[in-house]
Amino acid sequence: MTCDKCRFWLPDHIALESGECRRYAPSATLGFRFDRIMAAILGVKAEETRLAHLEDVLERHAEWSITEADDWCGEFQPKPDTGAAV
Repeated sequence: MTCDKCRFWLPDHIALESGECRRYAPSATLGFRFDRIMAAILGVKAEETRLAHLEDVLERHAEWSITEADDWCGEFQPKPDTGAAV
């Protein structure tokens, strides 16, 4: 009953040992705009980088939960049987 056997889990195509849990809608998160932060650190005026307010360096987006293939939770549901021979 691990994530890699769950119908809601989508493996990462590069790092197959991790992936996205798609049981629930993506979670909203805040990230930082590092390009704007670096411009401020390097001495560019706030008006030129739009750093007049903290909101100007925050970026809102939504992401699926990242889990490892061998993780588990109480929401597990097995992948549907496709009928393909193994």
